[in-house]
Amino acid sequence: MQNISNKLDMNLLRELLLKIEGDKKIFETISDKECSILVSEANSMSEAEANKLEYHLQLLDDAGLIDGLQATNNHAYVEHITRAGHGFLDTVRDEGIWKRLKEELTKNDGAMLEILTNIAKALLKKKAQKQPKIGLKNIKQLCNMPYNDRIKFIAEGLPIILKSAQSLWHASQRLSDAPREANILIGLAKEEAAKILILMDIVRCPPKLVATKVKDLTGWFLSHHERLMYVSAARCRNQTGKELQYAIDYDRQEYYLEGDFGKYIMPNAALYNRERILYADVVNYDEGKPYWNDPTISVAILRSFKPRILVLIDALSKLGVFSHSGLKVVAEIWGNVTFSNKDTNNKSDTLARELLSHLRRDRLTSEGAEQKDVSVMHEEWPQPLYGFDLKPIKRSMSDLQEEQDRIFYPEMGGY
Repeated sequence: MQNISNKLDMNLLRELLLKIEGDKKIFETISDKECSILVSEANSMSEAEANKLEYHLQLLDDAGLIDGLQATNNHAYVEHITRAGHGFLDTVRDEGIWKRLKEELTKNDGAMLEILTNIAKALLKKKAQKQPKIGLKNIKQLCNMPYNDRIKFIAEGLPIILKSAQSLWHASQRLSDAPREANILIGLAKEEAAKILILMDIVRCPPKLVATKVKDLTGWFLSHHERLMYVSAARCRNQTGKELQYAIDYDRQEYYLEGDFGKYIMPNAALYNRERILYADVVNYDEGKPYWNDPTISVAILRSFKPRILVLIDALSKLGVFSHSGLKVVAEIWGNVTFSNKDTNNKSDTLARELLSHLRRDRLTSEGAEQKDVSVMHEEWPQPLYGFDLKPIKRSMSDLQEEQDRIFYPEMGGY
């Protein structure tokens, strides 16, 4: 316990919580040693200080006082402070109370961590007794459902999402004189379809893993960024895990270079293309001059070509995959195999063939199912992404500008 108490700094825990409550989300954790290796000019701290900061952020996350902690080599990202975190701060916000509390804590080695844990547990228990969140965006409730109940609930929702995606697509086809509005509807339809694939990945996740993956997957269900990653994945036919991760990485970049010699620094392509047809807004490129984005200037599209992700969900529906019985078969077959972005073979095709055999045996396929639907399921249903990295790839402006120089000067003969 002495070892833990030496590492624990209650003042730092309180300070971090107050900063996160004040909407600070990014903490630099690069040490001066790492800076010297990377030749970085970033504000650095000693290796011990960096480790201490990471340790205390992890403590807050483990105690349930913050949510969405993600660590990279140089930064830690926090999504938000939880209700339990707000509750804990309310007990120690007053400086006088905090001073008296610390005096009591210092009398017993290890008591600080014990009290912090007890407070967090009490607050989390109180939170659990409160009424659930009211309104939409409640997909996180899937995290607390028993395994079989979750599959049954997903089976109830898939036809609803399918109908939503199909109606948006059909509406877009009636807007021949309004390409911008048609594009918007098609984009919404593709994101609805992506939500289906995300739910299917919850079903395809092995029972031994799903408890640790369902939180991320339900978060992806709500995120435009991750939904667009699924749209990209549906265009990647019969790829291995490594190949699919590489293909997805392009759309993960927060910024990227475009044009001759990497002339332009552009924002994330998937999100930018989504938003530029939705909103009139001020847009800025790397030269620093602001422009007005006119969303009504939209490139005409070939609406006769249905997006592949919409073709895919139609095929899965016709083959009976979305029924409760179909989902139970999916869970049984895929639940024995684990997928990751390190895989060098594609295991999905074999499992899809086994699934089709079971669907036909149990007479779950619809009368409208055709051979082309079978081909679509085999060739275009991407392997589960629960073992993939879909987080945005962060890149600094200085890094991008250095890359521009590396591209430009060799092309110009070194001048």
